[in-house]
Amino acid sequence: MMNSASGTFADLYNGGSLYRTPIYGWKGDFNNNQPHQCWFFQRMSLSSAQVNTVIKNNTHLSTQYEGYQTDGEYHWQEIWNTTGLSKGNKKWRREIFDCDDFGLRQRVQLLNGKRINDGLVLMLGRKPGAAHAYSFTISDDHAKVVFFEPQVNKFMDDIGYDAYLAYF
Repeated sequence: MMNSASGTFADLYNGGSLYRTPIYGWKGDFNNNQPHQCWFFQRMSLSSAQVNTVIKNNTHLSTQYEGYQTDGEYHWQEIWNTTGLSKGNKKWRREIFDCDDFGLRQRVQLLNGKRINDGLVLMLGRKPGAAHAYSFTISDDHAKVVFFEPQVNKFMDDIGYDAYLAYF
């Protein structure tokens, strides 16, 4: 990436491609076009107001839900792995370890102080005769809500429940 005002460039250290590789800069020109220099920045976070707008535009969610914002950035895969849910050692058991426990276990992991980087939050929803706890995040293009079912490690566009409470 070039800063046209200063004529300087930014790239990943030693052409690295791994997550959290440091960025370094140098003076130069576009004639040195290595494959590792062909990258771009993409905005990955949203303000609370922007998240609320995306949620309110989702046709699968009730507009009657109440949202509680807990600011932070989280990485869902790390959360999934550190909760123990990914190992399958937590099985659904009626009224003992059911859907809200799966969702809350993820939420607790978010709040335990680990430094993690992508949004995944808890939502409680209901439909006639049933209620459910699940997670949701905002799509990469920041245009829609994507639901995550922590019991089966699956993302979906419609979870099948109207949200009435969300922590994000």
